[in-house]
Amino acid sequence: MATLKHRILELVERQPGLTDREITDILKGPGQPQQDVNQACRGLVKQAALIRQGRPDGKIGNYLAEGQAQLKNPGQDGGRIDDAGGLSEDFVKEAVRTWLHAHGWETEIAWGREKGIDIVARRQSESWIIEAKGQGISPQAQGSYFLNGLSELLCRMDDPSSRYSLAFPDLRRYRGLWERLPRLVKDKLGLSMLFVNPTGGIREV
Repeated sequence: MATLKHRILELVERQPGLTDREITDILKGPGQPQQDVNQACRGLVKQAALIRQGRPDGKIGNYLAEGQAQLKNPGQDGGRIDDAGGLSEDFVKEAVRTWLHAHGWETEIAWGREKGIDIVARRQSESWIIEAKGQGISPQAQGSYFLNGLSELLCRMDDPSSRYSLAFPDLRRYRGLWERLPRLVKDKLGLSMLFVNPTGGIREV
């Protein structure tokens, strides 16, 4: 699983200039203690991975150091980019995790080739099951990914009180496949799609 330092670097790459407080709110939840984030950021400065400097509003922001490559997370399958040169499944999972944490959810992630549900999210009495896939090498592969993801999610629908979603890169092929899935199926299953863009932004449909 990604370390706090790796998660901070990935977040700052997507959103340069975040303060320690803002990083804590996104990664751990609003109002959570920020001491470990502060220590991690200072450690990354010592490792020449981050730069801390003033923003126009007077607050201290965190920025990737010049030439700092995005680190790959231990236990993950290739970080941001997959072998085909597209967004990897683990990048999709990390983006969804960051988005969920910002909305008060706690998550369990199956990274890389780990078996189990890709993303299990919980918030008080709520639960959310999410099946994620990466970009794929071709339109044909993307069609297979979509059908496989949908099939895997259907097999996990054993709790009528849970929410269920797919998470895919925000690509024309995946958008088209989602739009062609009948509305009746989506409504009956309570199914939604989380589209992930290359900067880690999430759009729920």
